[in-house]
Amino acid sequence: MINRAVKQILIFTLVFSMIFTGVIPGIVNNTVRAEETEAVSDEQEKNIIPGEEKTGEDTSEKEDEVNQEEENNLPEESEEENAEPSEKLTADIINLSLGGKGYSTTMAEAVEYAQDQGVLVVAAAGNEGEDASRYYPAGLPGVLTAGAVDRSGNITSFSNIGSRVDIFAPGVDIVSTSIKGSGTMGNDEKGYYEKANGTSFSSPYTAGVAAVYKIKNPDASAGQIIEVIKNSAVQGKKCIKLNMYNAVVLGESHESYIQFLTPKKDSYISDVVEIKARIIKNSDQIGKVGFYLDSVSDKNKIAEIENDGNKEIYEYEWNTEKVEEGKHNIIAVVYDTAGDIKNKVETSIYVINEVNSGLILKVKDPRGNVAVNAQIQLYDKKTEDEKESYEEIWEGTTDDQGLVRIPNTIIDDMTKYYVLINGVFDFEGSPAGSTLFIYRREVEGPNTVEINGEGTVPVKFNINDKKGDTISEAQYYATAVDENGLKIGSTSSLNSKTYNSPTIYMDKGKYDLFAYSKTDNETYFLSEFGKNIDNSDKELIFDGKKTGSVSLDLNYPENIEVVNSYLYLYNKYTEASIGISADEEIAGKDILVSAGDYSYTTEIEIKVPGYDTNWVYVFDSLGDSKNIKENMDNKITLGGNIKLDVYELDKDTMKNYVEGIGGTFNESDIKYSERDGVKVYKIPRGYNMEYTKHRFTDENNNGLVAIYKGSLGEDSVNIYGNVQASSLEEVNPYYCITRLSDGYQPYNMAFNLFYQYAFWYIGNPALTVGEYDVDLILEKNPLAENGIKGHMIQNIYDEDVKVLKLKDEKGNVLKPYTWIYRLEKDEEGNSYWEQSYGLWCDRTGKDIGAIVIDSGTKLSEKKDGNMAVFYYTDEKTDKNVFIFRTFTTLDELEKNMTINIEDLQLVRFNPVDSKGHKLDAMDLSQSIIIENDNLAIPFSHNIDMLYTDGIYMEPGEYGFNGIYITPKDNGGKYNCYYLINTGVDITKDGKNNEVKLDGSNTAKINVEVDKGKYESIRGIQLLPFNKYQYSISEAQLQGNVFYVSAGIKYDDVKLVYVLGDPEDSSYLWNYFVDKDDWKGKEFKKGEEYTLNYGAKLNSSIKLNKNLINTGDSISGISSITDQYGNRISQVEVTSNPYWIMDSENTSDYNQVYTYLPNGKVSIVPYQFKDDVYGINHDDDSSFEIRHVNPHLKVYKLTEGKEQTVLNEAKEEYYNGFNESTKNMTLGEYRAELSLVRGLTELFLREAKTACLL
Repeated sequence: MINRAVKQILIFTLVFSMIFTGVIPGIVNNTVRAEETEAVSDEQEKNIIPGEEKTGEDTSEKEDEVNQEEENNLPEESEEENAEPSEKLTADIINLSLGGKGYSTTMAEAVEYAQDQGVLVVAAAGNEGEDASRYYPAGLPGVLTAGAVDRSGNITSFSNIGSRVDIFAPGVDIVSTSIKGSGTMGNDEKGYYEKANGTSFSSPYTAGVAAVYKIKNPDASAGQIIEVIKNSAVQGKKCIKLNMYNAVVLGESHESYIQFLTPKKDSYISDVVEIKARIIKNSDQIGKVGFYLDSVSDKNKIAEIENDGNKEIYEYEWNTEKVEEGKHNIIAVVYDTAGDIKNKVETSIYVINEVNSGLILKVKDPRGNVAVNAQIQLYDKKTEDEKESYEEIWEGTTDDQGLVRIPNTIIDDMTKYYVLINGVFDFEGSPAGSTLFIYRREVEGPNTVEINGEGTVPVKFNINDKKGDTISEAQYYATAVDENGLKIGSTSSLNSKTYNSPTIYMDKGKYDLFAYSKTDNETYFLSEFGKNIDNSDKELIFDGKKTGSVSLDLNYPENIEVVNSYLYLYNKYTEASIGISADEEIAGKDILVSAGDYSYTTEIEIKVPGYDTNWVYVFDSLGDSKNIKENMDNKITLGGNIKLDVYELDKDTMKNYVEGIGGTFNESDIKYSERDGVKVYKIPRGYNMEYTKHRFTDENNNGLVAIYKGSLGEDSVNIYGNVQASSLEEVNPYYCITRLSDGYQPYNMAFNLFYQYAFWYIGNPALTVGEYDVDLILEKNPLAENGIKGHMIQNIYDEDVKVLKLKDEKGNVLKPYTWIYRLEKDEEGNSYWEQSYGLWCDRTGKDIGAIVIDSGTKLSEKKDGNMAVFYYTDEKTDKNVFIFRTFTTLDELEKNMTINIEDLQLVRFNPVDSKGHKLDAMDLSQSIIIENDNLAIPFSHNIDMLYTDGIYMEPGEYGFNGIYITPKDNGGKYNCYYLINTGVDITKDGKNNEVKLDGSNTAKINVEVDKGKYESIRGIQLLPFNKYQYSISEAQLQGNVFYVSAGIKYDDVKLVYVLGDPEDSSYLWNYFVDKDDWKGKEFKKGEEYTLNYGAKLNSSIKLNKNLINTGDSISGISSITDQYGNRISQVEVTSNPYWIMDSENTSDYNQVYTYLPNGKVSIVPYQFKDDVYGINHDDDSSFEIRHVNPHLKVYKLTEGKEQTVLNEAKEEYYNGFNESTKNMTLGEYRAELSLVRGLTELFLREAKTACLL
């Protein structure tokens, strides 16, 4: 026992010593040997601590031969790359705390070689906070991948995550050995140590536990150890954590027999795919392994493989062509020699051989191998304000089969997109996985698109110095641009793993190209803009002779020592620039750049007596450009103290804001004057926001954009935007607002953006009109010994401001939340209520109870065309009070702001079901309706579900609306009641103050939905729009059986069924169905209907005439229907739903369906805020809505061939079409209507022909 304990400790120590000494260049150097015991020899230690990386022979001549001799421009695989190690590995466990995004077949083959010999490979997940499946070796099959948690068990912000991370282990504040001068702890005698973070520490933790388990269980296989570590983990916060005790002591109870290697969980597969599994325990006791689809039966058997010895790997080439499309489970079953099942595991996959929607991209590298982990970026060309740009709409990576799926929850089918693909592969003479290929293609779904390197041009990049001599080491960058020079995507590094002259395989087309190089005496930043790559471009040479030199001329006083500086140069062609250290020792004496116009940013680190830290100042050209002239020394001069050069009101931004919210901006409304040399601005409160613009500069007019306390790093290259600093503390200006009347400060904050602009909310109802000091303050610093202060006065005025207070009959001020609604008319003259105002009164400030309504609040001019709703909680009874006031003007409302508390009546809702029993609702929504002769249309205000115990109201006549969803009945169905009671007289005596909402006075509507191959039915909504209710929340009308009040005329009845996307259940397909025969319907008590809907759709198109004269339009009737003949009127794809049937999970967002006069329904997010409900108009990325419209295509038929002359997708095509023929010539045409949606649904298409005369 003592010997074994020593052995365990030793193994643990060895694992840690490997990783703390640095990045491991070779696999053998990173091993744990279970057979070593008491001591480690010097020779053994050499195999643990990494040595210097060996430099390979110069293969540049071989590269040239390949490029010249290969007819298809493709390199041949070298014998060295295919060579296998000659000796069997003696390690049991290999830890790899290294990796990156670059996929290398060499790395993959080395890992597979180790695994085939029974070695467990453990890898760090990576420290980028991204999906670990995109990083290697962490993403390779069969690797035990470790992420990092902090001391509290939380996943760290830096740790990579995702399904590829098997376990999480400590990765924060890990004490490690260090070298003298770097260590923060220790001494020469005991050695030096420091704390560090990273998954590089989590990985050896995991490898150490694996080693201890291996010592205790020497016969355990690598797969068995993986399963034990995963299954013995303890639950952390959103992850599973490594637990040594469970793994080592209780490990055997957690063991499985078999482990899937491929395909990966939730991967997309097509054609022929390899199923591969590893036996991880007692392989000699296993008779056979069977693979099954979805269930274990002879009918579902994929393959059965006998054990022909101690077989560990079971694999089978599976042809999926006859497998039903969609999601499936592959089950691996282990049988013993007697034929009994010992164990089984499963993994989920998507089979998709025929792409009926969206895209599948199959990517291969220029050698024809599958391109693993290639980065895919999808762009849509947009035009906004007559300016074109490429908008990135999706980003992802290929899987281990080189596949990537882009579903049509993301893209519109039959629409062209631009795809940019960057990947790496192994190229002879370059480090493994370092040679880049760039593909740029147009794609259109639904389709499977095979993308390979055919047609790419191998371009060898080189750079010459100003004498014409070749520089051997350089770094290169590229940005794809279209024919018009419009940028597609961001700037990419072409040789991030090596500075040697790379050969890049590039699709033909235009690029903006950049090169960076540093010699002992010179630094080059060269560019080629709009370079067209074609077959003639075998070599691209950046010419250092066509450059101008750039230097920083730093003029600071003698007491200021410039410690370090960086210069960033960039221009209109790229948002990323190269940062070049201006320190001669780091970057060389001369900085040479291609001639042209550049913007610049500089970082200057200074050391000044009297300050206990260094200071870093960041200056920027702020849009101005510096013309770098060829063969000239171009100086950028900085120096002197800083000052506030510009501090004034930003009228342009205020104008954009006011007009952006639908207001009117008049510059004459803003008055300017000066008082004792101080700027004074008089600003209308109704503009809501105030903006100021600032410019801090040095004595050479360079714009100051940031100040830090700390030191710059020592890297000589950096991408612009990542400041070269470590341990920095920001120093930002303060923007301070002070009311002159009493010194109250509504705003006093410091932010970096205040170096250039600031703003504050002048429309805040808690603020009064009057004068405010608006100060911009920068603290004392070496370049401004007394600090800097900008000062102005802003007089916030509102000549038409109205301050109201709601009071009781004794004059006591109440503190309500106030809504104001106004009557509006749409384009067709239909009236509707629109919210104009919604805010709390002043509850904590100087003027308690003040309801401030500024002149910017829109009101109707119609008699009684406005409605105010006041809500507050009575302090004595803790009951909620609602008060309603109709008014024409605010003056009229002001005269009617007193309520008699004693007159308020407690009103309770009494909903009953269809049998007269009290409704037991799990979800409810209730509204108060105001209807009288003075109102153009009834007014309805939702009081939602908060007030089930009743509310207080003033006496009067009201209507009440209640929506109630019951728990599942005995048949497993939800019942939803939509109940209305109008003309209820709330009396002072309280006799009629219990409002009955009668579920027995209803019609019953049963709804059945066939979900087809969708993931699930996520909700069914009946939308019985009427004059009392034209906005309905998604959560309010969900069920299977609906009870609708009889005796009410319904303007329109629609149904929405919501289906979970079969690929990604966070996306929902909302299908809107019109019940045309129910428009204007009045249901009768006791009626019962059954409605059937389905997910299988059909399209129909009918031309108004088949012979069309020149100049006439091509028109007709079109429709999309389900299999029951119901007409689909809209299809919307949404994400992040609030309420899901059979789920208790909720979020802050709901969906609100609002009936529009044109018969359509709009969907907007509905957000819960501070116990008050309102429509959310912010651009919130967590809630997405995408419209799916039918496509109308018109083809010209010529000699059996078709040419597309029209391809449009419009919502109107759900009902009909009317398109011009002015660009069509005489001949025969075919019109086609189609709708594409869902992974497994049909591509719907119906066509009719026409002849243009």
